[in-house]
Amino acid sequence: MTDVIAEKNKSYDISNTYEPKYPEENEANENTKVDITHEKYIIWRRNTPFLYSSLLKHKLDWPSLTVEFIGVENSFKSKTGYFTNKILLGTHTSNQDSEYVYIGETKSPLYSAKEDVLQYENYTGFINNKKKKRGHPLPSFEIKAKLLHPGEVIRATHLPNNSFFIVTQT
Repeated sequence: MTDVIAEKNKSYDISNTYEPKYPEENEANENTKVDITHEKYIIWRRNTPFLYSSLLKHKLDWPSLTVEFIGVENSFKSKTGYFTNKILLGTHTSNQDSEYVYIGETKSPLYSAKEDVLQYENYTGFINNKKKKRGHPLPSFEIKAKLLHPGEVIRATHLPNNSFFIVTQT
């Protein structure tokens, strides 16, 4: 009887971190993390028509810690029928490559409200989105300037009254 009481009162060291005994367990945990992240991305991607009016995706060579729109108002170019916005980006390479400050430009075509209402009148417009957009111009992103930076670009901004002046923090 004393062994049961002693066993019951024994304190166990339960840590929050789990260290697997075998390397196969560690690889399995990493694979499940990747699978869950990929599945969350797929769910987000399916729901984007419900969340956003437009989505522009562009793959960069390195991640960016700072993204800022340059200029307050949209600039509309009547010749091309696009709204353009300039974007300020900074690279984060962890000293594996040179650091850069990018100035990019997004172009978003002007759609008429009538087409959008007809397209999304029912749920089939979301599914067949590519068929409806065949004749329309697509949004695009293009890097206009690539400036070498002496260190990591943690924060980048521009002067509100003069967008040609850029301030960065390392």
